[in-house]
Formats: sequence, C-alpha cells, structure tokens
Amino acid sequence: MVIDLATLTEEEKGFLEIERKKYKGRMLRESVPRHIHEGFLNFILYGIEPGSFLRAVLSNDLKESFGRADDTNLRHMFSIVSFTRNGCPAAAQGSETSFLSWIEWGGLVGLYLVNKKKQEVTGG
Repeated sequence: MVIDLATLTEEEKGFLEIERKKYKGRMLRESVPRHIHEGFLNFILYGIEPGSFLRAVLSNDLKESFGRADDTNLRHMFSIVSFTRNGCPAAAQGSETSFLSWIEWGGLVGLYLVNKKKQEVTGG
C-alpha cells in the first residue's frame, strides 16, 4: 500500500507524529546508530523497504545481517537486534514473510488507515 501523506487528516498526522517520536525514543534508548534511524522509521511507519542490512536484521537472517553490516552497525549489533526484537512491532519482523507483509500493508500508517476505515464502515 502506498501512502499519500498529503491526503492525511490532522488526526492521522497526529497519530503519525506520536508514533515517530515513540520509535525514535526507543532507538535512542537502545543506542541504535543514528545513521539507520530513518531506515527503521520509514519501514515501521510506512512500510518502505530499507537497505539490505536492515532487511536482513528485520527478516531474522543472522548471516546476512553480519555480512551486510558496516563497521558501526557491527559494533552496535546487540543494540540493533534488541531494538528490533523489543521495540519494533512484532508483525513487522522475525521472518522474510513478516517483513514483506509489513511492506504490503504500508506499515503502521497503512494498518491505522485500514482499521479506521473498518470502524467507519461498522460504526465501531
């Protein structure tokens, strides 16, 4: 799902800003290297596919994670994996299937919009 940010309501933009701050704070607390924050945030919030290193981490591919890590990410691998396991939505990580499904759903924003639409239809 491709999200057109220009069409979001103020409520939806507010949700997005809260989620962005929440995940950014989690990454800072876990000491995730700053140069991969945007890749994580774009994936979590919008389902935008990150680079090959984060793809390997989120897909739970240990060999590829180490093989694709730069020197900084190698030094911070424990922090990165800890954030992924404890700070990312469970549905977004853990296997290649989960990773690809998250992209298809459009991340948190896509799921939020689908759930909002369902509530409008059902009146709940």
